[in-house]
Amino acid sequence: MNDVIELWQEEPLCLDPERLADIYLELGESQAQDTVSRALHDLDFTLRRLRGLRRAGRIDCLVRSSGRVSSISETLGLS
Repeated sequence: MNDVIELWQEEPLCLDPERLADIYLELGESQAQDTVSRALHDLDFTLRRLRGLRRAGRIDCLVRSSGRVSSISETLGLS
């Protein structure tokens, strides 16, 4: 039961512009830019980490860390 099967699902990245606008309205332009930039950096770091965990066969860590992608994406209005 330790075999891993890779499944690929390709769909376009969608952005909810209202969520992004809400961030700017809530935080102001300067703080919103910092927040969005940090979130995109965190998303990039997390995706790279997940790729490394997959290559290393660390499925237990992969499963635990994958929820972070959803959390960051939701914050930015990405789906």
